[in-house]
Amino acid sequence: MDKIQYQYLRYNRYLMIVLGQWPSQSTLERFLISIVFVPTIAAQLIFQGGGLICAVVDMDAFMEGVAPFIISLMCLAKYINFAYNFEQMKDLFMTMQKDWRFYMKYEYECNILYRYYEVAKTATFGYAASVYGAMIPFMMVPTLLNVANALKILNTTDDKPLLFRVDYFVDVETYYYPLLIHSYFATIGYITIVVAMDTINLLYVQHACALCTILGYYLENIVKNDDLEIDLIPNPRDDEGHRAMKECIKLHNHVIMLVLNLLNTYRATKRLTMFAITFIRITFE
Repeated sequence: MDKIQYQYLRYNRYLMIVLGQWPSQSTLERFLISIVFVPTIAAQLIFQGGGLICAVVDMDAFMEGVAPFIISLMCLAKYINFAYNFEQMKDLFMTMQKDWRFYMKYEYECNILYRYYEVAKTATFGYAASVYGAMIPFMMVPTLLNVANALKILNTTDDKPLLFRVDYFVDVETYYYPLLIHSYFATIGYITIVVAMDTINLLYVQHACALCTILGYYLENIVKNDDLEIDLIPNPRDDEGHRAMKECIKLHNHVIMLVLNLLNTYRATKRLTMFAITFIRITFE
């Protein structure tokens, strides 16, 4: 990977490596990460789902657990979809690298790529900081309550707080601290899935936008002078406008194929997202 391109992608790289989904990772490395990461997040979903089923008799507890369960399910679906389409995602990434090398010939092309990649980098950092920052207060609640109870600051009977209600499914009194620690790791895992997948998708979109801007520049500069003399039967070999138009058509088709491939990889997740939104609306109406 080009060093300059790497500087723009380093946040995405860190996030995807944690998930074992970075295109440059070896198969062994991806496998080792997956056998730890997948059971961790899947177990959290099982605990939430089991607690939700067992809490049907308590409507308040059931309604409290629906939204976190759906969110966890969506995060797991995003991860499975990305892992299933890993080769397609890798092809998109390799195409991005080839485009970067190909369109670094001229200064105006470099400036366009730099501008769009900088937007992707800034948005990735801002999105990650916002999501992780928003989740920190939520994740700190059980710890703060435990500390307050230990110091006798609060007089509460709920002395075993968790991030999610699983008391209908698991004996919280016996397995409280393993459940609490596991819920922290699983929640961080789910957050990382959301941030990593959304930002890598944003990166692909920004890359396509950069190519469209380069295409627009080509079209604006097909005619390089104000000469109005027109050769009605030009020789294609000597006609610069003809050659420039051919390059524009090639680039246009390339962008279309890039976008179609990106849409195909996210089609399954999009359908599941619409189903989840519909289910949540029906639940709360």
